[in-house]
Amino acid sequence: MIQFELMGPLRVLRDGAEVDVGPRQRQLILAMLMARAGQPSVLAEIESLLWPGDAPSTAANVVQHHISRLRRVLEPGLSAREPGRWIARTTGGYRLAVTAADLDLLKIRELRARGLDAMRTGRNGDAVDAYKHARSIWKGPCASGLEPYGPGALLFAAIDSEMTEMVSEFSAFALGIGAAAIAEPVLRQSTQRHPLDESLRAQLLLVLAATGKQAEALASYHELRQRLREELGIDPGPRLQRAFENVLHQKVQTSTPEKELTAAADTPDAVLETPSQESGAGAKRAMSPTAPRPAQLPPALPQFTGRQDEMAHLVGQLIRNSTGVPRSPIVCLDGMPGCGKTALAVNLAHTVAASYPDGQLYADLQGFGPARAPIDPADVLRGFLYALGFDGRDLPERLTDLSALFRSALAGKSVLILLDNARDSDQVSDLLPGTPQSAVIVTGRTRLLHLSATRGTALTTLSLPSNAESHDMLAAMLGHQLGSDRIDNEPKALEEIIDLCGRLPAAMAIIGARAASHPFFALADIAADLRTAPHILDGFQPDGQRGGLRALFAWSYQLVDIESARLFRLLPEHPGREFTAPSAASLTGVAPRAARELLTDLTRAGLLMEPRPGRYSWHSLLAAYAAELNETELETDRGSARRRIQSHFYLAALRALQMIRGVSGPGAQPHVKGVALEEFATPQAAAAWLKAEQLTLGELLGLARRDGDADLADGLAEILSAPPVPNLGANPDAAS
Repeated sequence: MIQFELMGPLRVLRDGAEVDVGPRQRQLILAMLMARAGQPSVLAEIESLLWPGDAPSTAANVVQHHISRLRRVLEPGLSAREPGRWIARTTGGYRLAVTAADLDLLKIRELRARGLDAMRTGRNGDAVDAYKHARSIWKGPCASGLEPYGPGALLFAAIDSEMTEMVSEFSAFALGIGAAAIAEPVLRQSTQRHPLDESLRAQLLLVLAATGKQAEALASYHELRQRLREELGIDPGPRLQRAFENVLHQKVQTSTPEKELTAAADTPDAVLETPSQESGAGAKRAMSPTAPRPAQLPPALPQFTGRQDEMAHLVGQLIRNSTGVPRSPIVCLDGMPGCGKTALAVNLAHTVAASYPDGQLYADLQGFGPARAPIDPADVLRGFLYALGFDGRDLPERLTDLSALFRSALAGKSVLILLDNARDSDQVSDLLPGTPQSAVIVTGRTRLLHLSATRGTALTTLSLPSNAESHDMLAAMLGHQLGSDRIDNEPKALEEIIDLCGRLPAAMAIIGARAASHPFFALADIAADLRTAPHILDGFQPDGQRGGLRALFAWSYQLVDIESARLFRLLPEHPGREFTAPSAASLTGVAPRAARELLTDLTRAGLLMEPRPGRYSWHSLLAAYAAELNETELETDRGSARRRIQSHFYLAALRALQMIRGVSGPGAQPHVKGVALEEFATPQAAAAWLKAEQLTLGELLGLARRDGDADLADGLAEILSAPPVPNLGANPDAAS
């Protein structure tokens, strides 16, 4: 039986006997895994703990060696290649598989939660027992003796803050029920460890006065007041000053002897006064000291894989530095529907949660979903404030007042906030804390450029996973349900499914769920069903359920304006996979400037991507969705749109060749109404356009031959068979 102890000196006990973990670096790695308490530690975080400066090029190998040695320390009979039961490999890092029965930190947290529940339900004796038990397990500062340094050390400091918070809430509880004497010993120890912590000292003053030690309480105040002036050049803050005045004027209730505690079981919950927060009505707020530390994050996905580069980058943004502030307090993930933004954000939040000891808040803003209206920010704020302990009946009505109260409640705290599925910057701006100690993760289909400009938000557009990551994702989904043998036996079918899914995580998740619900279906049969379906999207409809990819895409499509929706439906008539403003203008018959605005609108909604400036593309499954809309809603417009786009590319190719060959004159002119001309400022621009559109012109030639348009086919064939374009020199602005 293995026992892990982190709250005090780092210790590992096997059947009661202490185990030698090894050198300091190995102890630090184990301490970090223990501090994560069952959540993953990414490699970059471990490296920052071992090497606060620049890690050596061999850092990953060194960590891997220590992990291998730790596994054999914990399980002496383990071979070098076996992972064992305790340390699991995760995406980009490692995880210690522990429960409250194995790790003292988790046991303390369990006891604290039990104590909070007992407080809320009036079982004061049970609350005291739970806190006393937790205190007996807590033997000192987290990983004391190791003295970790650098950014990675913040994780241990956060846990120490968590323990200090536990002392504070227990002391407030004891004062509230008239039993301050039971909190005095632990409060004395905590103030000795944190001599400049004014909050702890304020509670110590009240506890000392409540137990008849008023003179000692006043002396303690003057001692800290002197230290604050000499060492920091400041005076005591409002909370400590208020506690001093209560002691001075004997406004502290005398403590009930501990032996009488069990008779106080029906004592009403205590109310801890907090600094008044001005709302629109000028009301003062009160918050219960027994309010739980919010832990609202959705469960992390057990089969989450891939995204190692994105995870490492985002963890680096959110892990707090030596001043307690993350590099980027607000990070936003955007991308097309179904690309895995929420899965990444939830796993990211769990990875960095321990760095935010005051809790985690979560809200699905429903910016894109079945409901046409997103969640009102005021409703989100009311939920957050209630979770932070405020009385829901006494909250202001106006959004601005709620936002101000929320910022005040988070001042000085380190809370992690996950805002999923945001519609736009306006929906998010009132939900942000006012101080950088707290952090926010936002997901949405649109780029929140306004937040980036006004709040310095770090924007990350999530692209499709790589082929290797897609393989790992789908294999993890299927292997969890079907076993790894099924995956290993049908590698070609697996790759075909990935290709038919277009590497879109949401599509792969639907197929994974279907395979799990039909465990005897061969993967080759599932691939064949997708390949032969009348409409490819039919294969991505959850069994017996509404929704699927069509619904996922429709949530974005229904939010764009009428003209943008029309362009989206017409895009299947566009040859090639990339679009420009002039070609979109010809497709729709509008001016290029208006077409550029429509393309931007579709990109904001996540229906298009802009991989290079001025050139737009889309996912194959979104193209299939647009084609379905094209068939059902545009029977009269399709032919004219097709003629315009054919004329556009034919004329553009002719004009480009004329420019390159030095032919004077206005160039070829359209004979179809509504065609937008491509303008080439230089021969280099014309040559760049021909190179960029080579595949599109070839596809257009094939379509012309298929449709029996001999004139267009002959003209395109002549253009494509022209001598190669000479090297006219590089020009970064060549493509129009």
